[in-house]
Amino acid sequence: MIIAMPMSRDRLASHFTKAQHIGFFNEQHQLIGSFANPALEGEGCSAKKAMLELIINNKTNIVIVQHIGERMLGKLLDAGISVSKGDSTIDTQELLKSTRNLNLRLLDASQGRASLNHEKKGGCCGGDGKSGGCGCGSHGADSQDKAQASAGKKAGGCCGGHAGHGQSGNKRSGGCGCGGRAKGGSESVMSHLAKQAKREATQQSKMSYAGFRKL
Repeated sequence: MIIAMPMSRDRLASHFTKAQHIGFFNEQHQLIGSFANPALEGEGCSAKKAMLELIINNKTNIVIVQHIGERMLGKLLDAGISVSKGDSTIDTQELLKSTRNLNLRLLDASQGRASLNHEKKGGCCGGDGKSGGCGCGSHGADSQDKAQASAGKKAGGCCGGHAGHGQSGNKRSGGCGCGGRAKGGSESVMSHLAKQAKREATQQSKMSYAGFRKL
């Protein structure tokens, strides 16, 4: 049996992914290996995935944790690894012994901490399963909105509005579709009336001048 313990300063790390290194102990509670935590060497999903793979590849049976995110907890459980609740204030040997206490086992991902950063980014480490990879703001609905906004900008839409909305403004007013078309139409009518009035005034002037010459 192999027990993995995320450690900092030779004690259980308070947070799983922020441990300085990961110690691996055998059934006699002897340290048989220690590795730098790959989650600290990189950023985002790939770094945490490397940490998970390190634990799995060392044929770990039990992991001791104090605080762990619900997503990472779920991945450990899905990999068939038991997770035992620990406390960084307790001696290492006592923690190793406590893994025999089944009442300390975490059995469901919901027992971990909510992944707030994951929600803020719109889903990471595979996102919602629909975006094909690291979500981080690229969920299906968000992607569609961004695409529409981009189309709206290219079409001269209002502040990146929808493509159709932007195009109606772009053709006539050369820009913002929000009222742009109506404004362009009004300006066109005013300009036409002004030109017509100017032509009529010019014609009247010519007629008066012509009459003066005949007299």
